[in-house]
Amino acid sequence: QASRRDMGRRPTRLLLLSLSAATAAPLPEPQEPRVWTVFCAECTNNFDYKSIGVYWSHRLSGMPGGVTRLLACDEEQLKRYKGLNLGNTFVHRNYGRIQHKRRVPEGETHPPTGSRAQDSSPSYNKPGSIMEWVMHSEEAKSTDYVLYIDADMLLRKPLDPIAMGVKKGVVVSEHVGYLDTGIRNGLPAQFLPSVEAVQYAGAD
Repeated sequence: QASRRDMGRRPTRLLLLSLSAATAAPLPEPQEPRVWTVFCAECTNNFDYKSIGVYWSHRLSGMPGGVTRLLACDEEQLKRYKGLNLGNTFVHRNYGRIQHKRRVPEGETHPPTGSRAQDSSPSYNKPGSIMEWVMHSEEAKSTDYVLYIDADMLLRKPLDPIAMGVKKGVVVSEHVGYLDTGIRNGLPAQFLPSVEAVQYAGAD
């Protein structure tokens, strides 16, 4: 079942806490954390067969919660695409087809050394799709934890975010070895806005 976000709608998320000593009602039973799995894909045959694998492994693994494919597909692509109903899907704009222009930092006259004035990359769909889903999806409103996996990953067993140490402000990730080199050679300083942020990125 596929869903399209409403471009003109900006939903708000509101949390109401009622703490009243005068009405000491019994505390509700603790609930299981609400977990949702998401993965990125594009509207191509290559991503379609990978998406089927994610849906299949999610069901067989016993992973709690639902699973949603975050599908990067613009209007022209959607006219030709036939795999919209492979599984639960959230469609968003294809950030890989957008030319992104770099803004010159305030007080500077040129972009940072080595940077491009503009570029495009399918990799922009990863942060873009999660942003769109969090802002516009009904699923995200009732979710406590989000598991993001790539389309070529399979789930073998359930993952418990609390047991893994996930909490507000703390993200748990696999170790990506090739990023170690980038951290050591000063790559964070080219993207992060402050010295404190750079030091935090290289702390581990």
